[in-house]
Amino acid sequence: MQDQAAIAACIGEFINPKAVRKSLRKHVERLAEILHDGEEVRGAVMGMVDGSTRIRLVIVTDRRFVSLALRVGGATEHSIPLGEAASVSASTGMMQGSLMISTTGSGPGIALKTVTKKHLEAFTAAANDAIADARQP
Repeated sequence: MQDQAAIAACIGEFINPKAVRKSLRKHVERLAEILHDGEEVRGAVMGMVDGSTRIRLVIVTDRRFVSLALRVGGATEHSIPLGEAASVSASTGMMQGSLMISTTGSGPGIALKTVTKKHLEAFTAAANDAIADARQP
């Protein structure tokens, strides 16, 4: 189990720290349980999925992408190992944008809407760097 304060600090570099303390507190608690020992958070972004009002947190670590949404009675989690990530793409409007992480295989990707533009740009750069690092021999 990883340290919640360390995870919150890493996420706070990409998302407003006040949002991490208030809106994402339970997400951070869950991440502390599911991240492996030594797994390093390299980027984070939050938004919503079409047709949902639940906040979804997407992080990239040095090993994988993790998508996490809380619901009554549990959480919905989805992971994509960096080696299976084909691309990370973002589209932006005036204030917000959307994110798409596609996979090399037949597995589902991760789609996120209603993402703050500045957070999206920072996450996309961190995600592409993590994929490039994972592909190096």
